Amino acid sequence: PFLKATGAKLQLPPEDNQDPAEVCDKLGPGWFWSTKDNESNMASAENIAAMVRLCNKRHANYLLNVAPDRSGLIPDYAVERLRQIGRLLEEKEK
Repeated sequence: PFLKATGAKLQLPPEDNQDPAEVCDKLGPGWFWSTKDNESNMASAENIAAMVRLCNKRHANYLLNVAPDRSGLIPDYAVERLRQIGRLLEEKEK
């Protein structure tokens, strides 16, 4: 869903993948923190949860980059988004 909506060029392993694989993605707009980063330009919790599930189905490790700010801390809005993702993933497991 996230890939289609954004037109991103993320490489995914094939549907029948049986080999070790990994998919690298980022929560924010870039790999490094910027003063322009905020809650509105992060990937949605729903899209990240969908990618986690897709990677699990394809036997791939999903690496999500969450950039710390210039103080070396993960911004509160990013921590909250990670909590949202966790709640979505827990819901689907039940």
